[in-house]
Amino acid sequence: MHERKIDFIINIPSTSTLEKYVGMLYDEYQIRRKSLELGIPVLTTPELSESFVKTLEWLQTNETTKKPLQSYEN
Repeated sequence: MHERKIDFIINIPSTSTLEKYVGMLYDEYQIRRKSLELGIPVLTTPELSESFVKTLEWLQTNETTKKPLQSYEN
C-alpha cells in the first residue's frame, strides 16, 4: 500500500473461532486505517462488493447521464 500500487481494496472479514476473531479485528483495523491514510477506497461487506462489481459490469456497456441536481427536484 505504501508504494501506491493498490487502487482499491475489497476486504471481507470472516472467521469461525473467537481466538481468530480477536486477531482479525486488529488486522481489519490496520487495513482500514492505512487505506484511509493513503486515500484508498475499501469495501468490507459482500453486498457492497457485489453491487460495486455489478456497477462496473454495467458501465462496460452503458453510459452514465449527467444532469444538474435541479432537474431531479421536480
